[in-house]
Amino acid sequence: ACPDASVTLTPIRAKKYFVTVSRLSPYKNVALAVETCNKLQLDLVVIGEGREMERLRALTGPHVTLVGAVDDATKWRYIANARALLFGAEEDFGMVCAEALCVGTPVIELGRGGACEIVTPGVTGEVVAAPTVELMADGVRRFVEKEGTYDTAAARAAAERFSPAQFARGMREIVSHIR
Repeated sequence: ACPDASVTLTPIRAKKYFVTVSRLSPYKNVALAVETCNKLQLDLVVIGEGREMERLRALTGPHVTLVGAVDDATKWRYIANARALLFGAEEDFGMVCAEALCVGTPVIELGRGGACEIVTPGVTGEVVAAPTVELMADGVRRFVEKEGTYDTAAARAAAERFSPAQFARGMREIVSHIR
């Protein structure tokens, strides 16, 4: 779901960082984003907490900031003001990808699972074929080459497909066909 009207998206920092938002569990593969940004010497903000925190702390270099858990308003501000969201997990859906797109933030994601249904390569972000640092770094490099050309209106439209209003419309349509 997109932020409600009460959430202000004023910058926490200028758009000079990438962001990842996740529970810090092994299968979420947050280490992929951390290692990629270490390799490319790009700033990354990691939002979330979990049992991987100590492992990630050991991996972080000077360009990675682990902020832990934050309130929703702060999360939205970080996402809205990031260069792009890095998403390295294979999920059924990938809610944070839709959240990033709803505020116009491009997504660089692993091309597996539900996130494939959300991100359009070259338009709303970039897709990475496998969860390796080199391939994620290649996706980030592609993003940087095209940065500023991603379509924020298309990003918001992609996220709108998953809005509560769209869900309700779809359910009404299904129910009307059953009657």
